[in-house]
Amino acid sequence: MKKKTMKAKRASTFLILGTVCIVLMASCSSGKNNGGTDSSNNSTAAPPASASADTQEAFKLNIMLPIFKTNYPKDDSPVAAELEKLTGTDIHFEWVPNASYADKFNITLASGNLPKIIYVPDSKGPSFVSAVKSGAFWDLTDKLKNYPNLSQASEIILNNSSINGKTYGVYRGRELGRNGVYYRQDWLENVGLEQPKTIDDFYNMLKAFKEKDPDGNGKDDTYGLVMVKWTAGWGAGFDQIKLWFGRRRRRSGSSRRQNQGGERGGGQ
Repeated sequence: MKKKTMKAKRASTFLILGTVCIVLMASCSSGKNNGGTDSSNNSTAAPPASASADTQEAFKLNIMLPIFKTNYPKDDSPVAAELEKLTGTDIHFEWVPNASYADKFNITLASGNLPKIIYVPDSKGPSFVSAVKSGAFWDLTDKLKNYPNLSQASEIILNNSSINGKTYGVYRGRELGRNGVYYRQDWLENVGLEQPKTIDDFYNMLKAFKEKDPDGNGKDDTYGLVMVKWTAGWGAGFDQIKLWFGRRRRRSGSSRRQNQGGERGGGQ
């Protein structure tokens, strides 16, 4: 529903700050490993977008990130081509199925053969923290301020995703109210109802959407509620509905229960 409860807002905030996802620039080597020097890191710096293709070869940029589909976008897609044009790079995307991304991420970190940019599913994960401390990722703390868009990053989220007070990537921002139930206002008006404000109102709206031909095509082809097929974790649509009844999903690694309408968290 359009009207969100304070519990839903708190849950969304926890998800954003607790599992904030970062895109990180990964160096192939550092001065602390294998006797490397600073010049090895400098050689991986991307050329400016204004660099001429005639005078400088396009910088090769490989990116590892998760995907939810089985048909992966190609490197020569129109979107990739435009990105390459704007940045003066030659981009290769390494797509990994989301279900197995965490394992692939840990294996990649352990191998030491890192892509230039990698999606980090958990900025506080042991494997990532260990890689940061070993010098596998660039410290971007003092660099984000030099870019007009990145300089507007939230200090709160940067702090929550930092390691020892340092920033090692660019977080992926999410709206606080992105999880919820959306409905068709035109359908609501067509079935003669007003904005639902109670659980009973919501039920009556769904029932009317199913039975009263809200799209006006004269066919019995409408649904009251449609949910995504992927329902793992916080992505489950029923999780939002359960909040209306004061319930939350139990999370692995911690104990959570309701106590007179209030949320209570146990130790790890």
